[in-house]
This record gives sequence, C-alpha cells and structure tokens, in this order.
Amino acid sequence: MISIGVFKDKGLFYDFDDNKVYSRQLGALKIYNLKWFVLGLSLFLGGFLGQLGSFDTSLLFMKWLYLCLSFAGIALLLSLTLKNPSELDLEEFHYHRYFEWEAFLEKTKSQFYFLLMGSASCTLALILSIQNYLRQASIMFYVLANIFFAAVYQMVVVLQIFKRHRMLQILMKNF
Repeated sequence: MISIGVFKDKGLFYDFDDNKVYSRQLGALKIYNLKWFVLGLSLFLGGFLGQLGSFDTSLLFMKWLYLCLSFAGIALLLSLTLKNPSELDLEEFHYHRYFEWEAFLEKTKSQFYFLLMGSASCTLALILSIQNYLRQASIMFYVLANIFFAAVYQMVVVLQIFKRHRMLQILMKNF
C-alpha cells in the first residue's frame, strides 16, 4: 500500500493488490515533546562523532565497515519509525465522484517529478560523499554520506518512488 497524498481532509492510499484507492480520515496532529530525546541524542552523538573524528584510519576495510554499519542503523531507524497505516481504519475511496480529482492527480504527478529529481541529485551527492570519504577519511564526508543516505532511503524505499510512478500511470489511465 502506497500513500498518494491528502485530498479533501482524507489521507489517500493505493493498494496494488486490488488496484483500489482507500482513504482514512485525518485526525488531529499529535505534537510530541522531544526536548529530552534531542538532548540525550546530541550528547551521545557528539561523543560518538568526536571519537570517530579523532580515529583516523587508513584501512579501506574499516572505512567501509563504518559506512555499512551507519547505513544499516539509519535504515533500521527509519523503517521502525515510519509505519504504514493499518488496513483496519481504511475505507474505499470513490474518486470518480469528485471534479477536483484530475487536478489532484496533476499535482501529485508534479510532486512525483520533484521527488524523482531530488532522489537523483541526492543519489549523486551520496556517491560523491562516499567516494570522498573513502579517499580522505574526513568526518565531514562521513556525516554527509549518512545524511544523503537517509534522504535517498526516504525517497526510494519509504516513499516507494518507482511504485508511485506505476500507480500514477494506472490512476491517470483509469480516470
């Protein structure tokens, strides 16, 4: 199931199994108090990155190990925190009833192209950051590689950019 977006105060989702659009009523936004989490995380990461920055290694194996471990940690953290909605609170959405549906699809299509360009540029920046980190072992390139990996993971895996393209083609053809 892939998220389409928000239309008429409803979150829309597309299911590839039965090729139907489902909706979920959006509730009030929950705002969490994250000040202690941010404080603890900054203290932990500050010490960790300080130790990593002072550890200058010329071993290519160790550089790859650092990158792989941090990428696996980022992927695990993002997959645990970003969940799909349960199918219990979804109802079928009949988009043929709305006149604004075509404009919504055009807006979603332009957002898709923005995501595509963003993922391509972040992928290029990720490759360059990894290449520079492996060459120089600088903490700056290590942090940049992790940031760009998180962005690419978010766009390609979480937002499912390739499935989103196929979904847009199906919805445009059916409308």
